[in-house]
Amino acid sequence: MLIPAFAYVDAIVYAPDRAELSLTQTTQHLLILITAAIIWFHAWKSPAQRGFLVLMAGFFTCMLVRELDGFLDAVFHGFWLYPALVVAFSSIAYAAIFCRGTVLQPMAEFSETKAAIYIFFGLITLLVFSRGFGSGSLIWRDIMGEYYRHEFKRTLQEGLELYGYIFLFYGSFLAIRTVRR
Repeated sequence: MLIPAFAYVDAIVYAPDRAELSLTQTTQHLLILITAAIIWFHAWKSPAQRGFLVLMAGFFTCMLVRELDGFLDAVFHGFWLYPALVVAFSSIAYAAIFCRGTVLQPMAEFSETKAAIYIFFGLITLLVFSRGFGSGSLIWRDIMGEYYRHEFKRTLQEGLELYGYIFLFYGSFLAIRTVRR
């Protein structure tokens, strides 16, 4: 019920031109920020898994930068790509140079955890379903015809993204709990 409630609040309170400041978008930003922070903290505290965790945290940080594109477009359209590339290359370089032996084995071990299932499901939801179902040109214009409205597509896509970010957050929370045991 959380996601439909957020969609309702967004529809009532936020104008379409302020979508980046909506309750749904703000919650997405906070969830991916906290998810990345949890994994970065975990990487700092766990030298035996550091390479894998730096790559994972770097990936989530790139997702955060991409999610903040509406704000970063104030510099120029598409600017988000440059900070995302810096994070990606820095994370890859750090893992390759300083953490070479801590990538594959920790990744294999992590893939067998409950946390990995939640993170995988969150990523599938974000990268496949929200993009596929959120694409107006893919299916919704054909299905809805003259009744198609961009707000419907955006609400569906943002709701699916929020759903995915909730799974990522919960998976990162489980990951840190699993390691502490």
